[in-house]
Amino acid sequence: MAKLLVVDHERRIRKWLTDSLGKCGYEVVEAENGPTALEMASRQQIDLILLDDALPKMDGWQVLTKLKEDSQMQRIPVVILTAFPSFEIEATGIRLGAAHVLTKPCRAEALETTVRVALREAERSGGDIRPAPVEPEEDLPSAKSKAAGTPEFIGTGSKLMALDKLLRGGLRTGTLTLIEGASGSGKSVLCQYLFYGSITSGVGAAYFSTQYTAGSLAKQMQSIGLNVLDHIREDRLCVYPLQERPTGGDPDSMLSDLASEIQEVPPKCEFIIVDGITNLAQVSQDRAVIGFFSSCQRQCEEGKTIILVARSAAFDQSLLSRLHELCNTHMNLVMETVRDKIVTTLEANKVNNVESRSDNRLSFQIEAEIGVNIIPVSRVKV
Repeated sequence: MAKLLVVDHERRIRKWLTDSLGKCGYEVVEAENGPTALEMASRQQIDLILLDDALPKMDGWQVLTKLKEDSQMQRIPVVILTAFPSFEIEATGIRLGAAHVLTKPCRAEALETTVRVALREAERSGGDIRPAPVEPEEDLPSAKSKAAGTPEFIGTGSKLMALDKLLRGGLRTGTLTLIEGASGSGKSVLCQYLFYGSITSGVGAAYFSTQYTAGSLAKQMQSIGLNVLDHIREDRLCVYPLQERPTGGDPDSMLSDLASEIQEVPPKCEFIIVDGITNLAQVSQDRAVIGFFSSCQRQCEEGKTIILVARSAAFDQSLLSRLHELCNTHMNLVMETVRDKIVTTLEANKVNNVESRSDNRLSFQIEAEIGVNIIPVSRVKV
């Protein structure tokens, strides 16, 4: 069980944080000022600190600086709590070594997600972390049913922490995800971050693509700092061609054939992305599309984790509502112009079988040689 230190000069805030995190299974201790927090962090085995930025006398930034200057305490991930969120606050937090910046007050769900993601990131980077247990949901495959060594969640391997946070730690393995959005909105790039996280965490990936060969995919991902060439050579990442448009024959049967191809993917490639199904879906009957999604869901129940990618125009609203029910996670990408630049907003309408109505958006730009560049909320027009 992870031990958390809550540092805030307001008693009511400390109580709410302590009660909320205690219900999640964490051990929580408190400090009302910076010096006390530093003493507790130096003497106790603290796994994560939630730190108010506006403490009296020694403020949160001074405490954070002292923590990161100490060879023993610098390993502890710190989540900065602020009542006045801004781009400058976020930038300062990252510069000084904070794991995340969280606006207070916030929903308990956002608090728990931020803490869980920060603990998992610290664990991956070598910290001695004991995260709180995550109870398996009744309608999802339990952790006991998964193969030994298979992670319970698939994220981006800390390459895109904002996405991991939005997904509450990542996609649960053994689930079906639909990503939809306009052409050029960044669907493929987001998928690349996810299967990079999969293969670097030990779960092999299969990528069905209408656009890339193995060579062109490796080159494109290298341009955004994701090196997958060795993974391709060692068959930890398998790339399969996907026919973009039906060339005669029955399109309904082509969806059935695609489901069979997914079924035949080598067992070591448990994470599968199909990018994309737009053209097949547009010329197929609704029953065939639903049958394809149902087949993918059954394969997920057998242990696969599948992402299906489509343009927004692939489904009418009635069909989309039915597919939403079949998927465990549903993300939609919307493009807009903000200050003369194209910005994509990702809306996670459903994450790991939980409907999301708030705290479910992430805005970003795709930049050459950088990849996904997260745009802080304070810089996006509402």
